[in-house]
Amino acid sequence: ESFQKAFTEFTEGAVIFGYQVQDPAADLAAAAALASSLRGRPLPARTVVFGELGLTGEVRAAGRALERLQEAARLGFRRAIFPRGNLQGAPDRPAPAPVDRPRLPP
Repeated sequence: ESFQKAFTEFTEGAVIFGYQVQDPAADLAAAAALASSLRGRPLPARTVVFGELGLTGEVRAAGRALERLQEAARLGFRRAIFPRGNLQGAPDRPAPAPVDRPRLPP
């Protein structure tokens, strides 16, 4: 519940402060960053996160996943967290860590 409230405040605040992301694939990254901050536990270094989040919390595949993974690898990212729906055609590197629903670490 606190995560949902914080995420709602984050997204509302994003508009208020002029921070707008046009790509819905940034949803999962924003949620991961917020969860990391709330838990006081950073995501692993050199990890890229992308995926869409529905209003009820479902994780949806993002467009151009292969291009995103290739660019992330070119930029030095070695780990990827992305929707399970994007597994088809994913390269061996960065190593996939697909998710159905975001889980907060303990």
